Amino acid sequence: MIFIALQCLVGPRWTGITGDSYEYARISLQILGKPRAQAEQEAWKWWCASKASEEARTARVDPIHFRKPSPETASYRRCAQQYAVYAATTSAQRTRYQAIFNGRPGYPALASPAIAAFGVGDGLWMMDVFITAVAALLTGLLLHAAGSGTLGMLLGHGVYLLSPLGVWSMRPLADGTLNATVITVLLAAWCLLGRRHVVLASGALATGLIVACAVKYSSGLLLDLCLISVVVLCWILAPNTRHAGTVILAALASTAAAATLSLIRLLGLPGTRDTLQDTFTRHFHRPDVANPWTLLAELNVHYWEEWLQQQAALPLFLVLTGVAGWALLRWAPALGYLAVAAAAMGVLTVVSHPLGTDGDRLGVLIWTPVAFGLPFAITRLPGLRAKTNTGTACPSCQKSVMVSTRQQASDATAEPQQAP
Repeated sequence: MIFIALQCLVGPRWTGITGDSYEYARISLQILGKPRAQAEQEAWKWWCASKASEEARTARVDPIHFRKPSPETASYRRCAQQYAVYAATTSAQRTRYQAIFNGRPGYPALASPAIAAFGVGDGLWMMDVFITAVAALLTGLLLHAAGSGTLGMLLGHGVYLLSPLGVWSMRPLADGTLNATVITVLLAAWCLLGRRHVVLASGALATGLIVACAVKYSSGLLLDLCLISVVVLCWILAPNTRHAGTVILAALASTAAAATLSLIRLLGLPGTRDTLQDTFTRHFHRPDVANPWTLLAELNVHYWEEWLQQQAALPLFLVLTGVAGWALLRWAPALGYLAVAAAAMGVLTVVSHPLGTDGDRLGVLIWTPVAFGLPFAITRLPGLRAKTNTGTACPSCQKSVMVSTRQQASDATAEPQQAP
């Protein structure tokens, strides 16, 4: 609630809006029944207004231009004039680029009711605020169910919202919806691994996997494969997970992976080769490359070398991940396996698209272990552990504490203390 109140004070003041945002807005308007040309024009107007507002905010703090008239109107006019050139373009490059987003109707479909009620800008903003808040809430619920207590749940809310997970979720892109979907899937998977609410968890897992495929089918496929890997890992390392719940988890993830692959082939959706060509041709504005896989391997070497240098200069992520990983392995190993699966999904996404400008956004799920493990590490600090234990989500633990307390009280009344 505090997060939503703060966002309402800020309003839709986005920065870094890209062509992806424009495409999602265009698809949302088409879902609402607007003709393609009209949807493109309205999405372009919103895109221009956002860019002009960003330029005006930049000028307000510029030491040279802050006393001059705001450039917002002139910037919007220039951007709007470019639409005529864009609308007249019917090149194959534009068609290939839009085909990538036409196969991702999940986020635009979820945002369309808000856009219909409040317009493109405010509708997307309200959608992103709501989805981010839900994702933080689900993170806290998962932590509380895993035994972190009320304090751990609240810390989970805060860590999610203040980490890159929350920051990137607020952009007018599909990342926030995908993150919330992944958290939902992890919550359902954790319940199945622990044989808790099996029927409800199975329904939530199936729904989450379907939504993930609709938001980004490539990411949905990665999520399926990572869940299958978790099942294999738990089956080998944790004998107590060899039960029907784990089998259901494996069956649903395998079915979702097979269905996604079949859907890609049946509908002719763009595959990895198409997205690689988009990467290496600047959105198809350059000729196609003959060896995208070789270029991908070479670019990965350069990207991860740069990433390691950045982490060496400011190792905040590595330190937090180390602390969080230690806490998860000690107090919530099953949740730790799921967190590693989400992090692996983020790493694999970056490996397939090692972009220096978008790497942090594409691989934002690598912060999932921090969001899950850091609250456990903090609540286990001396002085907080006793308070946290009173709020444990383990009914058997609570029963043991109550029985022990009653036994101590009975012993105290049955045997009077001896005189010194």
